[in-house]
Amino acid sequence: MIGPILYWNVRGLGTSRGRLKKLVKEFKPKVFALAETFVDDSKMGRLMRQLGLEEGSSNQLNAGKIWLLWEKNVNVTIVRMSDQFITVKVLEGDLALSITFVYAKCYYGLRRQLWRDLQEDVHSNDPWMILGDFNVIKNNEEWKGGSPCSRIALEEFNEWINGCGLMDLNYNGNNLSWCNGQEGLERRREGGLENLAFKMKRMKQVLRRWNKEIFGHVKLKIKELEWRVESLEAILQGDYEAEVEQDLLVSKIEIDIWQKREECLTAQRAGIKWLQEGDNNTRFFHAVLKRRQQNQVTKMNKPDGTAFNTPEAIHEGAVQYFQEFLSHKAEGEPPYLSSFIDQAITEDENKNIYKRPSMEEIWQAINSIPVESSPGPDGFGSGFFKACWAIGKGNVEEAIAEFFEGKQLPRYYTASYVALIPKVQ
Repeated sequence: MIGPILYWNVRGLGTSRGRLKKLVKEFKPKVFALAETFVDDSKMGRLMRQLGLEEGSSNQLNAGKIWLLWEKNVNVTIVRMSDQFITVKVLEGDLALSITFVYAKCYYGLRRQLWRDLQEDVHSNDPWMILGDFNVIKNNEEWKGGSPCSRIALEEFNEWINGCGLMDLNYNGNNLSWCNGQEGLERRREGGLENLAFKMKRMKQVLRRWNKEIFGHVKLKIKELEWRVESLEAILQGDYEAEVEQDLLVSKIEIDIWQKREECLTAQRAGIKWLQEGDNNTRFFHAVLKRRQQNQVTKMNKPDGTAFNTPEAIHEGAVQYFQEFLSHKAEGEPPYLSSFIDQAITEDENKNIYKRPSMEEIWQAINSIPVESSPGPDGFGSGFFKACWAIGKGNVEEAIAEFFEGKQLPRYYTASYVALIPKVQ
């Protein structure tokens, strides 16, 4: 019998590695599919080593979002893939099983190509299992809250299920779920909050690549320009040429631009906002960064005398501590303090707190945040939103509207950092 097969829409690999390790340890999957890692598949090898899965593939070259990992002793052959699915054949002895891992498009018009592609695989004689995130439901009974799903989308999905002769597998656990990625035929809702979070994560992935390939090579670019200036000055010492002089002036201007970029980059990394830009603070910023690197926690002592000695153990220990600390219920009734508080807000003002803000009010709120303020865990500060307001204001307005409607906040917005500060003797 072919061993356990898992599929998980992780909605960002960065915060999910710990849970991935726990899943692999608990279920020991032979084949593991991940969707929406938001990481380039060049990083797949590192994850495979961490999870103990030796083989892998992805549909990134097809503009897809699925990673597929499996054990070396499992005979897996990639049969077909597109931007919305990967189909493999798994062999174990005389048993052959075709498996299709799906991450479907959000818009039903784009899913039609997926239904057509998979319809072509019906004629195979092997058992066929399809699992993943279809971004659609069979009927509105699989949905709670929000607007009903598109009738056309439901009809086309059911036509495809019936045309392929598919049937639901039995399952354990909740009938409905509220994860950012659902498996099989469970509920899936993409609203303004989740849509904005998704686009921000995609933007972050692109910016990381841009920083790595272009902007991040600031020092190298400055050295190249300095060498160029020295060469041009040497030429002018021997024989004056107007074109060489013009090239020299342009090169000096470029050095100035790149030096400002270097200062901006290191200032953002250091998180210092009380020094003025242009004061040649780069050395100071580097000193701040170096001091912070020296303040890293490399060992954590426990009350029983043992210690956590690896970054992974320290991480798990810190998470466990705060989970227990924050889940502890206080004993006794909280003190009644209303008599000590003056009523400073009128009833009308209290009602306006729940009123959806206008676009002008949103823009004023963003403008009130200093550009140099430290960004949140997502890395985007107010300066980013100000510079890209013309492009992203629609998504921001939609997300804020959902917030004031009382929609559940995705984990992307509620996540934060817990920094461990080492004790000093």
